[in-house]
Amino acid sequence: MKGIPGLASNTSAPVCQWWVSQIASKNLPKGGGDILMEDTPTTTAEVTLPTEGRRVYTLAYKRHILARIDACSHLGEKSALLRREGLYASYVTKWRQQLARHDKKTPSSNTPTNKGGRPRLSQAERENRALRKENERLKKQLERAELAVDVQKKLLRLLDLSSPTNSTDSSNSGPQSSS
Repeated sequence: MKGIPGLASNTSAPVCQWWVSQIASKNLPKGGGDILMEDTPTTTAEVTLPTEGRRVYTLAYKRHILARIDACSHLGEKSALLRREGLYASYVTKWRQQLARHDKKTPSSNTPTNKGGRPRLSQAERENRALRKENERLKKQLERAELAVDVQKKLLRLLDLSSPTNSTDSSNSGPQSSS
């Protein structure tokens, strides 16, 4: 095996096709010429290949692949399809779960939605919610007022029973409780 041109003769790194194409595309000297790169020591034979980022699959692509997998009927067709596409079987499982969740929470296509994905409410629905909320608030306020009146009535009865002057002269003055 030949070494990479331009590196020290004591290194025996194999020639990489990518590296050769990079040398050819940059019109760098071939053969015995020196290849000097800034900030790179000439004694290391480490070649770093460009790596692709994480692959991101669109919703349409996921649906397309799932439809093709569902159409496979012969033994081995599914795995052959996955190999051709460079996919793992676990992707298919996750995609089915994701699409099931997505389809469940997505409203019908003719319903306008907010940023959070919830359907927008019409003016009448918003007004209805506001009125229901106000109604609940007023019910709680009424309960508190009725409770206060009941406490006042009981307190008045207690005061009327405990005071000896009011019990003998109850018809003259003072508040009367009617229960």
